[in-house]
Amino acid sequence: MTGDKRMSNKTYITDKAYKNGIGSVEWKANYINKASLKRLTEVVAEEGFGKAAETYSVSTSQIAKWLRLNGRGKFVASQPQQLEKAA
Repeated sequence: MTGDKRMSNKTYITDKAYKNGIGSVEWKANYINKASLKRLTEVVAEEGFGKAAETYSVSTSQIAKWLRLNGRGKFVASQPQQLEKAA
């Protein structure tokens, strides 16, 4: 999304990927920073997955993946049907 890289050690990245059922390369490729995640959740909450996908020029399934892999807060927990539908 932003091209930012997460400064972290190999164990942390491997553990995060394992917990999400993906490889570490995929987890790193889908990492977004906190500020970008906040903007993304605001767009999704206010305008929906379709508008967020249009805004970021990606599919709704990519929006869902970013939220699932990066979001661990109340927003993600409150959107299970929308996340499943978008995926």
